[in-house]
Amino acid sequence: MVRYSGKIKKDTDDLDYYTIAKKDANKKSKYYHFTTLEALEKIVSSNSFRFSSLSIVKDPFEHNRLDNLWKKKVFVFCLTEEMSEDMWKQYGDNANGVCLEVSKDTLCNIKIIDENNNEVSEFDGKTDQAHKTSKNISDWVQFDVSLLKVIYDDELANKYTIDEDLLEFFTGVEGVSKKDLMKRSALGYCKTCDFGFEKETRIRLTLRPKGNEYRNGSYVIPNFDYVYGKIPLQRQIRIHLHKSSPLLEENIVKILNNYDCHNFILKKVNR
Repeated sequence: MVRYSGKIKKDTDDLDYYTIAKKDANKKSKYYHFTTLEALEKIVSSNSFRFSSLSIVKDPFEHNRLDNLWKKKVFVFCLTEEMSEDMWKQYGDNANGVCLEVSKDTLCNIKIIDENNNEVSEFDGKTDQAHKTSKNISDWVQFDVSLLKVIYDDELANKYTIDEDLLEFFTGVEGVSKKDLMKRSALGYCKTCDFGFEKETRIRLTLRPKGNEYRNGSYVIPNFDYVYGKIPLQRQIRIHLHKSSPLLEENIVKILNNYDCHNFILKKVNR
C-alpha cells in the first residue's frame, strides 16, 4: 500500500520516488516544526536545529532497514506541511508546546555544524588516508543535504528505488554492489502508512568519514546521534502557540529577550 499526495506515473523508472520526493518538497514555500517549550529555548539559544540519526527515529520500519553500511550515517530534521491538531498532539507537547513556521528558503540555507560550532565541510571526492578517528562530528564530512517530501509505503522494503545522490555514498567500498545500495536508497524519506497523518517533509543529511569507510574489518560508524544545522540570522522564523495552550506570550518573549534573538517572531494568538 502506498499513500502519497503527489502524482506518481505508472511508468516511473524503478519506482524513482527520490526524484519525486525532492521535486515535490520544493513546491511549498513554508513548513512547520512542532516542539516543546524546553526545546524551543535550546533552538533559540544556539540558533540551530537538531538533526537526529535515522537509527533512533520512532518508526521501526526505518531503523530496522539499517545495517552496518548505513548505521548512523543518515540524519533527519522533520517538518510538516500544515498545522494540524494531530501534530499538535503528537509533537507539540499535546498543544502545550510551540510550532515553528520556517520558510523553504531558510531550510535551504541551513549550515551543518560540528560540536565546536564550525561548519562541517562538504565531501570533495577524496579520502584522507591519514585521518584515523571518527568519534566526533568534526571527523566527518557532509555528503548530501536534501529537502525531501516523505512518502508513506508499507512495502517499500521489497522494492527498488533510484537515489542518485546516495548511490555514490559508498562508491568503491569493498563488498557493496549498486544493487545493494538501490535496495536501501529510500532511507530518510519513506515511512509506513501509519505515519501518513504527519504529511511530513524532511531535511535529510548524509555523512561519510574523512578517513576510510572500511577499517579493521568493519564499516566506520559515527559515535553520536545528533548533528546541528545553523539557522541563517537574517531569516525570520515565526513561533505559533495553540489557541488552547496555557502558555502565555510573555513566556516566549522572555526566552527571546534572554538570548537577544531577533530572527524569531512570535505570532499573536486569538484566544
